[in-house]
Amino acid sequence: MKTSKVNDVVQIATKLDGNIEFETVLFSQVLVGELGESVNDLLFVKKMFGLYFYTSRSAMDQKMRLANLTVPIPVFVVGESKNVFQIK
Repeated sequence: MKTSKVNDVVQIATKLDGNIEFETVLFSQVLVGELGESVNDLLFVKKMFGLYFYTSRSAMDQKMRLANLTVPIPVFVVGESKNVFQIK
C-alpha cells in the first residue's frame, strides 16, 4: 500500500510530538537508497522514534571547516515510505 505525503507528515508529527521541538515538516525529496544508509548529500545520523534521521553532508562538512561560523545544520526525517522531509 502506498502512503501519501499527508500520511507521512501525520506519522512524523505524531512520532516527534513531545520528543523533539519543531515547527514545520516540509517535503524535500524521495530517498533513492536504502533506509539507514547515507546517499548523495543525505548523511544518515541515527534511527529514533521509528524514524530515520539524516542531515546534509555538505552542510556538515562546511560546519567542520568553519568551526567559528554558526551554520544551521538541516535535519531530515524519513519514514518507511522513503519520502524525505525537512523539520525545522
